[in-house]
Amino acid sequence: MYPAPAAANLWCLFPGNCWRWRTETRKTWRTWHGSVRNAAREVHCERGNPVLGKELWETLNVRLAAILDGKDDEGRWETDDKGVTYGWFRLTAQKDILPVAKVVAGLGGRVMAITAAQAGHGLTQGVEIAYHFAIGVINCTFSTVLTDPQREAASITPILRSADWHEREMQELYDVKVLDHPNPRRLFIDAGQQMADNLLVPLSTAMDDSCTTRLWERIMQAGSGEGKK
Repeated sequence: MYPAPAAANLWCLFPGNCWRWRTETRKTWRTWHGSVRNAAREVHCERGNPVLGKELWETLNVRLAAILDGKDDEGRWETDDKGVTYGWFRLTAQKDILPVAKVVAGLGGRVMAITAAQAGHGLTQGVEIAYHFAIGVINCTFSTVLTDPQREAASITPILRSADWHEREMQELYDVKVLDHPNPRRLFIDAGQQMADNLLVPLSTAMDDSCTTRLWERIMQAGSGEGKK
């Protein structure tokens, strides 16, 4: 005969205490589950409420206009049928991202991603950096091009901590010097490895059927040429 589980033994010895523990555990779980459910409902209502989205957009637009007024920066806004607003801005100078980050931080926003790509087709072209922010029901992207050969970019991590890993990753993969970063240590690449342009092939390019087809055609052409010789 197998021994009874420890929980069953405790239940037999202390039925009153075990019952109270079970009741309190259920109450705690219900309270936690209810708070999570209410928080999720509030977020859903905020995202689907065009009034809240409009008020937030107006506040953001006023603050951005105050810091970008008189500059040659370009921008546009779009809103989908669910009330989510998207903005795209192009900054003439990378340092203009600093006041933008302060506006985002002041409205409780965060950095979703920071992406970098080679600007142009030549190997000596600059690097385009895109900062993707989320502010409530608003998503906005600010892009700028580093034309300086030094590729220096001011860090926004002291303003928005959510930019920490994104800037460090950009510094490793695209050879961009992030200035005044509070923790410039490398994330995953060895300190002795120096990255350069066109060293990494994007996964989407590597898996592209047309890319592999062109490669195979070149191999066939090279083989046929050697046969003729």
